Amino acid sequence: MRTIVAVGCMLSLAVASGCRSPYAKISSPVNLGPNVNSAGHEGSPDISADGRSLYFDALRPGGLGGWDIWLSKANSPHADFGVAAPLAAPVNSRFDDSGPCISDDGLTLYFASNRPGGSGDFDIWMTTRTTAEGPWTEPVNLGPIVNSSAYDNHPSISSDGLTLYFDSRRPNDQGQQGINDVYWCRRATIDDPWGAPEALAINTNGIEYSPDISSDNRTLYYDSPLAGRDLWVSKRSTASEDWERGVNMGSPFNTRGIDTDPSISANAPLLYFVSNRPGGEGGFDIWMMYSMPKKK
Repeated sequence: MRTIVAVGCMLSLAVASGCRSPYAKISSPVNLGPNVNSAGHEGSPDISADGRSLYFDALRPGGLGGWDIWLSKANSPHADFGVAAPLAAPVNSRFDDSGPCISDDGLTLYFASNRPGGSGDFDIWMTTRTTAEGPWTEPVNLGPIVNSSAYDNHPSISSDGLTLYFDSRRPNDQGQQGINDVYWCRRATIDDPWGAPEALAINTNGIEYSPDISSDNRTLYYDSPLAGRDLWVSKRSTASEDWERGVNMGSPFNTRGIDTDPSISANAPLLYFVSNRPGGEGGFDIWMMYSMPKKK
């Protein structure tokens, strides 16, 4: 769904501090401002492929109840975002709805919800529409092969629609339960059912959260509190290989505060993410950062 942007300093599992950036141009993080952010809590941004629709979840007044999915439309790609509004029912509900992910063509929205009709706790759901401005259909639960009786959230769909990444608190390979790990499930074609989820090699004894996949399916962004709640990245040489050990993205992507929920732009070297760093509207806000790799 998205092209690769800055991956920060390639570090070991230690706190990233004072590292030398491999990027020729790195902007200061930009807060998206009061049209998007509020004094409440914004999270899980997902930018559309054309850079004009920013979906996110928020816990703030004005929605249908609890966590809701909101949308801010930009007047030009990645710029001049309009006043955000919650999505109407049936996407939002009086239950919690979160973790939106829009498909490349803008016609399928994946998200998580604890509404009735799921496998338990938060489940991953999907809704579709026939045109980019058309109404969303009644959401469909992805079913017990994908979802579990535990928490499943933060879906991220690959550009070809054949691989779905998400985080889950289901029992992991070590028998631990209640620990967020990143999983993926795959299908042969978009008309085939999803296969059983598998845990990724990036997972540790700690927590891995909020995966976001690049357009070539070779770079995976996520967050982890292994060295403070930071943004991390894992890479692989080809889309058929396993994922390498994750590395901390370092400063200025990460701070002493909480930095989470990465979203990679499809058409510009831009990273959207969530942080409680100073300079925001209050609580957790959505920020954006530009970066350009150095020439070799």
